[in-house]
Amino acid sequence: MRLWQRAPWARSRAGPVHAGAARAGQVTGRAGDAADFETDMSQLGDRAPAVRALLTALAWGRGPGLPRHGIWVPVARALAAGTGQSNGPVTGKDVRFLL
Repeated sequence: MRLWQRAPWARSRAGPVHAGAARAGQVTGRAGDAADFETDMSQLGDRAPAVRALLTALAWGRGPGLPRHGIWVPVARALAAGTGQSNGPVTGKDVRFLL
């Protein structure tokens, strides 16, 4: 089961897409995908900035993602600080919430 499927705030979606299908051009986006994401983020309340920072860091990761310990949080903090979107520090508790 993928991360976003396990998340307590995730709503039912069409399902995960295999990365190979995306590379082969077999995946097309829906017009409401961004709105769906923003709706999900709005349900997180005070945790939304930290979750957004963690997901942004994860999106910049290569291969299997970022190591949970020692890397993910500092990268998320740096990216959030660089965009001016940080509403407080990202912590290991935020990672545990997201996972």
